[in-house]
Amino acid sequence: MSAVLQTWCRVGRRCIQTSRPSQILAIRNYSAPSYEFVKVETTGTNNRVGLVQLNRPKALNALCGPLMKELEAAIQQFDNDPSIGAIVVTGSEKAFAAGADIKEMQ
Repeated sequence: MSAVLQTWCRVGRRCIQTSRPSQILAIRNYSAPSYEFVKVETTGTNNRVGLVQLNRPKALNALCGPLMKELEAAIQQFDNDPSIGAIVVTGSEKAFAAGADIKEMQ
């Protein structure tokens, strides 16, 4: 992960923005449904951080309906897991998100 990524981290019920993602100490695949537009992992000490990465590289992670539904489902799953202490939503090295998907607006 690049240090220039814009990352939103939910700790408890509070969101903070940082340009420096925390150091990844351990990564494992989270047993979650298969998503097309987001990647889901747990990381950090004792795997207590839920990591959700937007994954629409050709569209620079433009926010379309299906991506938003998957993002909401992934965050909800982490939020319901008592072993998760924080949720981090991140984009790619090129872009966090390009904004709304213009193609859906037409």
